[in-house]
Amino acid sequence: MERRSFLKNAGAGLAAGTLAAPAIAQSLPAVKWRCTSSFPKSLDTIHGGADVMANRVKALTDGKFQIQVFAPGEIAPALQALDVTQNGTVECCHTCSYYYVGKDKTFGFGTAIDGVQALGEAGGAAPLDGGERLRDGRSRKRAGGQTGAGVLQK
Repeated sequence: MERRSFLKNAGAGLAAGTLAAPAIAQSLPAVKWRCTSSFPKSLDTIHGGADVMANRVKALTDGKFQIQVFAPGEIAPALQALDVTQNGTVECCHTCSYYYVGKDKTFGFGTAIDGVQALGEAGGAAPLDGGERLRDGRSRKRAGGQTGAGVLQK
């Protein structure tokens, strides 16, 4: 008997949560961000990653949070993606942080450090040795933050 009661209550809770979800999304303000990419559209596996992320964010927010991805040259040259994010021209960028080690050496931890990590170690050293914490703290000061998707947001 307890199992039936549990299933009945769980089903009612799930139905209530499903019905409430659109109401929550409706109360959110509409947000539109522009994202400049360092990667041309011809590199569909890399540039396409930003498109996939943007589409997923849009779907998860019922279209209330939209990110429009721009190819290099549409807003800024490929290697100035971080610069236009820092100065507020765009809200985020899709790039590799190691392109900007001239600004801050810790940006090398965001993607890879040439000559330091073997293929199997990529992504392993930064979290274990504190490099990820160092990078995140420095990137927050410079650009607002960094995500695993390679997007620096202001």
